Amino acid sequence: MKSVGTMGRGPGRLRGGSHNSRGRKPTVEPPSFPFTLSDLLPPRSSAPSVVKKHVSASLCLRGENPPRRGAVLLIVLAVLALFALIGVTFVIVSSHQQRAAQTQARVDQYAEAPDELLNEALMQVLRGSNVQTSVLRNHGLLEDLYGMNWILYVYHDNPPLPDQPNAQLVELPALTIPHFPLVGRVVTMLDGPARGQSTRIVGINPTTGNLQLLAFENATAADLGDYLDSNDLHFVINGAPFGGTGFGYDPDAALATPTDPQLTAADPNTFNLPFALLPNPAGFTPSGSYVDPSGPGEANEDYDAPDYQNLLPALQN
Repeated sequence: MKSVGTMGRGPGRLRGGSHNSRGRKPTVEPPSFPFTLSDLLPPRSSAPSVVKKHVSASLCLRGENPPRRGAVLLIVLAVLALFALIGVTFVIVSSHQQRAAQTQARVDQYAEAPDELLNEALMQVLRGSNVQTSVLRNHGLLEDLYGMNWILYVYHDNPPLPDQPNAQLVELPALTIPHFPLVGRVVTMLDGPARGQSTRIVGINPTTGNLQLLAFENATAADLGDYLDSNDLHFVINGAPFGGTGFGYDPDAALATPTDPQLTAADPNTFNLPFALLPNPAGFTPSGSYVDPSGPGEANEDYDAPDYQNLLPALQN
């Protein structure tokens, strides 16, 4: 039997060339190749890396940044955070505004006590008001009685206080104003021992011409003399009671024809509407002889009836 050749292409080679004489089988060696199976397969990471490098290189050549993963997610989160911040800011600002409004409401509610407001309203009804926006201006009860023709007088003790022959009267020396229109008027002391007290002028001393006043309750003529030794005496002489014509008096009409109506003065600032029919002084503008809403005729008319001259009785009706 011929021996098998050893070319290296068969499934194996026989060691020893042929069976030996003792009948042993020849040993077969595994085939030998010049390469392995892994050499035939491409590397796992070689293809993606080549593609990635190719894409990066192409983007760089075009002047663009390579795409970054997660950028859209970051933008969405940033927008949501901005919306949340705006919402929180709105809640905080609105809560502060609400607290400020509530605080201001409490301040407006308790700024003045109700009894103080009622007292102020009562005082405006009794004595009137200098506030130009008050509808009770020139309609107070005192002005309806005495008018606005009051006199502020300052007595300097020159000449000195005369002797007082009657304890029931206080005599003042001749004043620098006519005396006869003063008889019957009310005098109110602004300082001195009789401060805040009022009395009435009752006459004129026919011998000396001194002005005679009813004695004060808590101050004598001697007390006034002691005060005048080192101080000036200030007092107010009210207007004549019920000595006016009321709102709307026109002096020119009275001089022209005394028998014609005299409450015809017109306001040039309100399309020449009659002053007598404009009871609300809030819109009054001084003009000509009307420096005051009551005008030169004053508000102390000699009657009381529910009309434009007497708003408080008219309100009751």
